[in-house]
Amino acid sequence: MEPENFPEHLGGGPSREDKGTWAPEVWNRVMKDLNPGWVVDIGCGAGDAARYFAGYPSVIVFGVDGVKPSNKNGFEFINHDFTAGTIDFPFARFHLGWCCEFVEHIEEQYLPNVLDLFDRCHWLAMTHALPGQLGHHHVNCRDEEYWEEIICRRGFYCDANYSLRLRYLLDGKNHGQYVSNTLKVFRNELWLLK
Repeated sequence: MEPENFPEHLGGGPSREDKGTWAPEVWNRVMKDLNPGWVVDIGCGAGDAARYFAGYPSVIVFGVDGVKPSNKNGFEFINHDFTAGTIDFPFARFHLGWCCEFVEHIEEQYLPNVLDLFDRCHWLAMTHALPGQLGHHHVNCRDEEYWEEIICRRGFYCDANYSLRLRYLLDGKNHGQYVSNTLKVFRNELWLLK
């Protein structure tokens, strides 16, 4: 399915790779530091990050998106449109949630459906489009303070120092600009209680 045939609200990106989200330096550091066994790539798009994480031994990776990526080798794919409600993951807990340039495509009324999946993650690494940032179906472009507040209200702690250290890994690179611009890493203080 070509991007012009996607439903308007899905953003139009799942079939193409995006140099702005490509961040292997960050992915390697996160995998080394956090050693996650279960990873979910929320809004996985073309599946670049999910495939990268799946390359680590003993890591189980799920990618979630409204449109199936053209290459989902190495990870489990869950087709889910968050306008349809929360995702049914009974008893699932993830050590790491990766969510890159996705939340700006979610209309505010459907945001709780995404946040429910965030709640299942011990660590959440997330980027977002900034106000005024151009893009297909950018309906929820917010500043960092908005996202930090909304996520921390759910029991997460924002590790600002770790976030900045990860962003610096992309200094001088010609890829990963979305990650270097807005990456925030959160730890779910209530993970085992949810």
